[in-house]
Amino acid sequence: MSTPTVVFLTRAGAEPKGDPVFSADHVDGLKVNWLSHDELSIGADHARIYRSDSERVMRIEGGGRTVRLKYDIRTQEPVSRPEDYGY
Repeated sequence: MSTPTVVFLTRAGAEPKGDPVFSADHVDGLKVNWLSHDELSIGADHARIYRSDSERVMRIEGGGRTVRLKYDIRTQEPVSRPEDYGY
């Protein structure tokens, strides 16, 4: 079983709640960088992505701040579906 990598957006010092903005495994070369006060970049050389927020604009709970998300994943591995294994 592989180890998941998740990224949550929270205000400073807060515990993560709700769904992550990014969830993947088989991640190589993860890079999470603030590009500005309101823009966050999540990148990797390779990942099998389970969730990357399609809205790409998130409001930080309790912080009153809106953040634009940018994703830069160089190669993506497809996610296996249960039906691929006869489930």
